[in-house]
Amino acid sequence: MIMGDLQETLTTEDSDNISIYRKELFRNGILKSTQSTHTSIVRDSMKDKPYITRLGSKGGRGIDHILIPKNQKFQDWFGGGEVDRNRSANFFPSDHALISCSFIRNGKNNRSSSGQSNAYEYKKLFQIKMKRSGLDGEDLVIDDSQFKDTRAYK
Repeated sequence: MIMGDLQETLTTEDSDNISIYRKELFRNGILKSTQSTHTSIVRDSMKDKPYITRLGSKGGRGIDHILIPKNQKFQDWFGGGEVDRNRSANFFPSDHALISCSFIRNGKNNRSSSGQSNAYEYKKLFQIKMKRSGLDGEDLVIDDSQFKDTRAYK
């Protein structure tokens, strides 16, 4: 799963953009590089409704995404994507709506408490590099080389 404010909309259509602020996918952006392997589950769940996650002076755009693999074996793991403008104000002031989805947690970390946290450590998540691997580059994985010999990695 890849999620966050990706600064890109999937299309220039009105369903993803309000007003005049429309851009094609960035040539080297995350959405372009994952277009064949991942899908934005919250946007997909909106069907014909507008997918607007950020409002601003230049208009609204659907730039926040939860990207999940298109691979069929993962499809049953995720569901229930939604945009909630009301709940996001309970966590932090923002011009972005809260997006969420359900997912099945399986394996050794399944006992994690999932308790609410108010201490967001964005610096640990910001600008994580990804790379393609596997046959024909169909797998998108974290580039471990960015962490070697750093305090964050240790």
